[in-house]
Amino acid sequence: MIERNRALSLKEKQAALTSLLENITKFGEIETHLKQNELESLNFSQIMEEEREKRDVESRTGANKFLAEIMGGQGMGQQQQGQMQESNGMQQNAM
Repeated sequence: MIERNRALSLKEKQAALTSLLENITKFGEIETHLKQNELESLNFSQIMEEEREKRDVESRTGANKFLAEIMGGQGMGQQQQGQMQESNGMQQNAM
């Protein structure tokens, strides 16, 4: 009878250990998937940040070109006005 109780006890301990190992394995898999998802999320965040920075650079480049064109146009307008004034002055001097 004692032998039988020991055998049953040993069998229950083995079942409990097996169950514990299965749970640890499942927990490890879940933990691994969680870490993989965190890495993918971080990678996605970095990609989105890079894309945002690229758009920002493109926007600034376009704005700088536009500003340069405007400033260049104003300089051209001032040069043309100066030339017109010079030619008007020359015409008045010739009279």
